[in-house]
Amino acid sequence: MLNKLTEALDSAVQQIGGIDAAMEACDRMYSATFRSEESKLSSYDDWEDELFALKLEVASVLYSKATGHVNPMEGYNPYSYMDEGDSDSIMYASEAFDDQAESWFDKNYPEFEITGDTLVVDHCNYKGEGEGGLHLYGLHKHLPIFKSKNESFYQVN
Repeated sequence: MLNKLTEALDSAVQQIGGIDAAMEACDRMYSATFRSEESKLSSYDDWEDELFALKLEVASVLYSKATGHVNPMEGYNPYSYMDEGDSDSIMYASEAFDDQAESWFDKNYPEFEITGDTLVVDHCNYKGEGEGGLHLYGLHKHLPIFKSKNESFYQVN
């Protein structure tokens, strides 16, 4: 029985292209972000509490595209800094970025409004575990929709 299982696993790894290709495929799956089906913001309890974060999300994306500035928190790994002062300065710089993005956005898109009819999605990992917060559907519709843990691998590979 164990020999048959080992043969089946070896065969599956070979079909993917060998152990290195299988490991790369697994890494893609583990690092992938999935989304839910879109739904109206008003379908969530306390949806009004999400308005600021959603507006800041779109403001940050558009500000970054227009100016080339990137939020210092993007790609930040808190374990890569030995001195706690480094993480404090990143946090202050991120807050300054958010303030600049919001100010720029309000100036350039004063008519922009998020309502209960705005479409939003949740993010999750390959296991369907939520990653917190709602996101604007329009900015995240490119992400694969989480269907099941089993299908996650094939959605990103």
